[in-house]
Amino acid sequence: MQRDLLSQITRKNSEINIAKYIRLILDNKKKVFVLAVVFIFFFLVFFKMFLAEPQYTAESLVRFDDPRLTRNVGAVTDFAVENPLSKIPIIRTNRFLSEVVDSLALQFVLIEPTLRIKSVFENYRIVDTLKIGHYKIKFKDGKYNVYYTNKNLGIEDSLLLSNPISQREFQVGGISFKFSRIFLEKPEEITFAIIKKKSAINRLRNRLKTSLDGSRTILRIQFTGHDPDLTAKTVNFIAEYFVKETLKLKRYKTLSVLRTFEEQLNVARKNLQEAEQALEDFKKKHPLLNLSENLNEDVRKISELEFELKTSQEALRDLDELKKTNFKNEEEKSIYLKEVLSFLQSRNESSAQVLLQNYEQYLAEKQALKDYPPSHPRVQEVNQKIKEIEERIDELVKEFRADMQHRIETDRREIQRLNNKLRNLPAQETILAKLIRDKEVNERIFSSVLVKYNEAKIADAAVIPDAYLLDYALVPETSSQKFFILLVLAGGIIFCIVAAVGVVILWDFFNPTIKDETDIKFDLDLPVLTSIPVIGDDEEIPKFLDPEDKFKIDPKLITSDYAPNIIGEKYRTLRTHILFSEKEEKQINSLLVTSLNANEGKSLNISNLAITIAQQKISTVLVDTDLRRGVLHRSFVCSKRPGLSDLLNSRADINIKNLQKIIQKTHVPNLFLISSGTQVPNPSELIGSQRMKILVKVLKEKFGFVLFDSPPLSVTTDAIVLSTLVDKVLFVVRAGQTKKKQLIQVVEQFDTLREKTLGIVINGTDLKIERSNYNYTYYHY
Repeated sequence: MQRDLLSQITRKNSEINIAKYIRLILDNKKKVFVLAVVFIFFFLVFFKMFLAEPQYTAESLVRFDDPRLTRNVGAVTDFAVENPLSKIPIIRTNRFLSEVVDSLALQFVLIEPTLRIKSVFENYRIVDTLKIGHYKIKFKDGKYNVYYTNKNLGIEDSLLLSNPISQREFQVGGISFKFSRIFLEKPEEITFAIIKKKSAINRLRNRLKTSLDGSRTILRIQFTGHDPDLTAKTVNFIAEYFVKETLKLKRYKTLSVLRTFEEQLNVARKNLQEAEQALEDFKKKHPLLNLSENLNEDVRKISELEFELKTSQEALRDLDELKKTNFKNEEEKSIYLKEVLSFLQSRNESSAQVLLQNYEQYLAEKQALKDYPPSHPRVQEVNQKIKEIEERIDELVKEFRADMQHRIETDRREIQRLNNKLRNLPAQETILAKLIRDKEVNERIFSSVLVKYNEAKIADAAVIPDAYLLDYALVPETSSQKFFILLVLAGGIIFCIVAAVGVVILWDFFNPTIKDETDIKFDLDLPVLTSIPVIGDDEEIPKFLDPEDKFKIDPKLITSDYAPNIIGEKYRTLRTHILFSEKEEKQINSLLVTSLNANEGKSLNISNLAITIAQQKISTVLVDTDLRRGVLHRSFVCSKRPGLSDLLNSRADINIKNLQKIIQKTHVPNLFLISSGTQVPNPSELIGSQRMKILVKVLKEKFGFVLFDSPPLSVTTDAIVLSTLVDKVLFVVRAGQTKKKQLIQVVEQFDTLREKTLGIVINGTDLKIERSNYNYTYYHY
C-alpha cells in the first residue's frame, strides 16, 4: 500500500515537473529560438573548420593480466601499479606522447586532407633541428620547388630549394623526404606544415581515446586522423610503447629494492671483513689465549641476542617507513594497507595472510558495485566489512609494535646481564669475547642481507609483463563520408536546440524569486487567487477624489472608485474567491493577510480588499495587528492612537462599549478601522494573549467580516499565532522579489498555517500584460 502511494506521488511530481517545463519553454519560445539560431551558427562554423574533413579511426587492443593472479614473490611485493586504471594515464603524459611524436615525426602535418602521406612519400624522418612553418612544393618544367612561409618571422613563399623530379630524395625544414614513384608520374602541388612539438603533443592527445571493458582486463586504444595509414601506424606504435612502459614501471620497484639490498650487502660485507680481521690480528698476538666452553656459550648467546635486537629494531623502522595518515583517495589507502599486511606476513604474522585475501576480495566486490547507490544494502555490507578489516589491521599493527618493543626490552636486559658477567673476566679475555661476539653478529647480519638480496634478484628476474598487445589495428577502410556528415549535422543541430532549451531552464532554475502563477502552482502547490499589477500610474488613481483629497487619502486605494479599471476588477475577483469559495464548508467571515518580507504590498492589498468587501454592504472592520510598524491609519487618514495595543495593554473589559473607543470610521461606507495604536515593547506577548482571543471573538460576532493585517513572517511569528484565531489566511507575495525557497520553508514549517491558507495573491505583476488580457475579456457596450 505504501509503495503504491509512493509511486503515485512520484508519478504526480514527474507530471508536474514536465508540465512546468513545457509551460516555461512555451512562455520563452522567442528566447529559445534566438539561442538555438546562435548555437547552430557557431556549430556550423566549427563543423566547417574541424569536422568536414575525412575522419578515420583505428583501434588496438591491450590485455592486462588479473593482478591478483600475478604477484611478485620474495622480498618485493608491488601494489603501486597493479591496478590497470593506475597505468592508463601513462598514455596521456607529455613524456609518453613526446616519444610518440619524435618516433613518428608527427610534427610533420600534410595540409591536404584528401592526400595520403603514403601515396606522396615512401618515407620521411627527422634528421635535424626542425624549422617551424608552412611549406609548399610546386611542380613545373620537370622540377619541383620548395617554398617556405612563416608570417611570425615576416617570411612568405621564400624559395628554399629547386630539384629535378628525378631527384626523389630531399631535405627541408629538418626532415628528410623521399617521393613515391607513383606520385611523381602525376605530381600535384603539396602543402605541409612543421608544427611546434607542444602543438603536436596536444593534437595527438585530443585525437586519442582509451577505455577499459567491463572485466577491466581489455584496454581499447583508439586514434582518429585524416590519413588512414598514419592513423593505424600511430595507434599500433602507442600500444607497443605502452606495453614496454608498463613493464619498465613494473620493474622499477624491484630494481630500487635490489639496489638498496646491494648497498646494505656491501656495508655488511665490509663490517664482517673488518670484524674477522680484528679477531685474527688479536689471536696472532695472543695465540695461547682461548675462552672456556661456558664463556663461548655466553658470547654466542650475546651475539644471537644482539642480532635479534637489530632485527626487531629494523622491523619497527620498516613499519614506520610504511606509516602514512594522509591519503589522497581510497586507492592510496588500500595500497598502503595491503603493503602493511604484506609486511606483517613477511614477519610470520599468520592472520595477516587471511586478512589480505579477505581485504582484496571485498575491494574487488566494492569495485564491481561502483554503479550501485551508496544506500544499496550490499554496498553498505561490503563497506562495513572493509571497515572492520581496516580496524583489524590497525589492531594487528599495534599488537606487532607492542610485541617488537617487548622483545627489544627483553633482549637488552639479557644482553646487559651477560655483559656484566663478562666484565669480571681478565682484560684480554674480555677483549677476545667482544671480538668473537662482533664477528658472529656481523656474520649473521651478512647472511640475512645476502638472503634478502638473493630474493630481490629472483623477484627482479621473475618480473614478467602483465600487459600484452592483444590485437594490432588494421588500416581503416574509407567509410561513407556523406553519412558521417549528415549524422554529425543532425546530431549537432539537435544538440543546439536542446542546449537552447537547457539555458532557459537553467536560468529559471537559478532564479530564486517567484515570477508568476506557474512558480506557485508547481513549487508550492497552493492556489493563486489573483495577480495584482503595480499600482502607481496616474490613470489608475480614482477619479472621484478631489485634488485636496489626493494629498490625504492614499491614492493607491484603487478600489474606492467603482470605475471598471483592471486593478479594481482584480480585487473584486479576489473578493469573490473569498466570499463564495465552494471548497469551504462554511462561509468565511475572518481573514488574516500576511507576507514573507516587508515591502511586498501586504497592507495595500488588504486595504483594497477590505474596501471591495465593504462595497457589498457588509459591515467590515480592518484590524492593524502590526504593532511595530502599522501603516493602515495613514492610508485611511485616521488616528494611530488609541488603537489595538492601547486596548490590549489596558485593564478595560473587552466589550462593544470599549471597542467603540478604538474603532474609527473610514471614508468608505461600511468599512471601519482599528489602528495599531501606541508602540509597545512587547507586541508578540499582546498578540498571543488571552485578551487578543477575546477581542477576535467579539469582532467576529459584531461585524460581518474581519480582516487582520499582520507583520511579515520573516520579522516575527505573530501571523502564526493569529492564524489559529481566524477562518483563513491569505499570503501576499511580490513578483521578482519573494524567494520561492524561503516561502516554501515557512509554509511547510507550520502545519496550521498551510491548513488555514486559502491561497496566494501575487503582487507587482506586469501591468501591460494584465491590461492586454483585461481588454480582451472585458465587455464594452
